[in-house]
Amino acid sequence: MPYSLDLPQADRDIWLKYDDLISSAYATCEKIFAKADEHTVVKEQIAAARADFYLRSLMNLDTEARRWIGKIVAGAV
Repeated sequence: MPYSLDLPQADRDIWLKYDDLISSAYATCEKIFAKADEHTVVKEQIAAARADFYLRSLMNLDTEARRWIGKIVAGAV
């Protein structure tokens, strides 16, 4: 869910905002994994909750969504 329901006027700008939100979510997942690599306790907690599978799935879906959005913004779809 976006942090705001205020959307830009232009369709292209709406897609770019969506892409930015997805990019931020992906970066957050990367930071979580980086912290887990630095701290064994965090890594163990992530594994115990099986959150690593969820986060990696989320990152894969985000990557696919960003490719799709890129095509839309480029006018290829």
